[in-house]
Amino acid sequence: MDRRKEMRTDDSAISLTDSLKSLYLGISQYIIGDQEMNELSPVALLNRMLSTKSGISTSSSLAEESQRARDDAQKKMFHPVGDGQCGTVYALRGTTMVVKLPNNPQKSDELFRDFQMHLTIQNAFNTLPEKLRASYNINVPGVKVWVDPHSDHFWTEHASMFPGTGVPVPNYDLVSERIYPLPLPVRSAIVDALCPKEIQKQKTEFLARSDNKDCLVRIYLRRHSRDTPMTAGNVRLRNFPLHLDQMQFLKLDVKMFARTMAQALAVLHWKVGVDANDVEFVLGSTPQISLKPPGDAMRTATKDTAARYYITDFKHRTISMWVLDFNQCKKFEKNMVGLKQLVDGFWWNDPYYPHPDNKELWSTFSEHYLKTSFEFMKTLCLRHLLTELLRRARNDQEGGCSDKSN
Repeated sequence: MDRRKEMRTDDSAISLTDSLKSLYLGISQYIIGDQEMNELSPVALLNRMLSTKSGISTSSSLAEESQRARDDAQKKMFHPVGDGQCGTVYALRGTTMVVKLPNNPQKSDELFRDFQMHLTIQNAFNTLPEKLRASYNINVPGVKVWVDPHSDHFWTEHASMFPGTGVPVPNYDLVSERIYPLPLPVRSAIVDALCPKEIQKQKTEFLARSDNKDCLVRIYLRRHSRDTPMTAGNVRLRNFPLHLDQMQFLKLDVKMFARTMAQALAVLHWKVGVDANDVEFVLGSTPQISLKPPGDAMRTATKDTAARYYITDFKHRTISMWVLDFNQCKKFEKNMVGLKQLVDGFWWNDPYYPHPDNKELWSTFSEHYLKTSFEFMKTLCLRHLLTELLRRARNDQEGGCSDKSN
């Protein structure tokens, strides 16, 4: 597949004026263009684009569909983009909205706890001191609303947008912000650089599968690819596992990933007061541009041109790091029982956090975990508890405590 075609900027699409480009540059550290895209190897492309706050232009079929649905209400339809033990997630084309429906009636209580926890965590991150927020490189999907089967204001408009007749609506429903998948050029480069040759030979068909369009990358700092070898039969791009050795092969900034995870985990533990059990850290994208335009742009705009500054542009997206999935998080007591709960949550989760045996990466992680935690720890007792958490985590692992990566 020609990467130039994957990355082309469609002349028929909404063009970026100089003012819009300045907004885009303001939130992206690196923006890749067509010519440079065509000259980069897959490894070099991933090195650029999986560095967070990178910007990319794409005219993939998903971007085209979203762009058309944005402007045509009849094309706005929900489609499944993920599922878990609690609920199934549906995205509404042409918007940044996703809804999570319970997998069965018995899961509705758990889904509501998910909503409550998600809202609590979102509020905690949104109210961090300015000096902390400025140094963080993590995003939390925004919670929009909780819906029940009698929420006529929601279901009158949206019930008919679900596919077929198999989706039980009206229903209980958690509405939140969508983490958009990585753009097609990035997905294509993942296949070229990291997937088995059997997949590369059928790349066009592989990339066209619906579940491979919904590509989020999980950041596994504690696992190597040799631990779970990829085969043609077990590879998919939805929730694609990016292992430590693969990040090093791509020359990604793994210390930045470790620092960001440590900061987020410290906020979850000591500002929110939850064990962070089963949370996920992924790379995903965000459509542009919905920022407030500069004043000079509005002064020169007309009634026929001003609206373009407020659109959601699915063809231009930034790539960034997200923390999500809070339905298994629980409060903990600040005592030895609560300490064990934190240690269990750390090691039982998927292998996102670095291993103590990787001394350099663990040093980065523990340093920033402690530094951030101390922002919320006001007594010596709590500081001792924090230090004990890291000591116990190391000792438990060295003593043979298992985790999901084994």
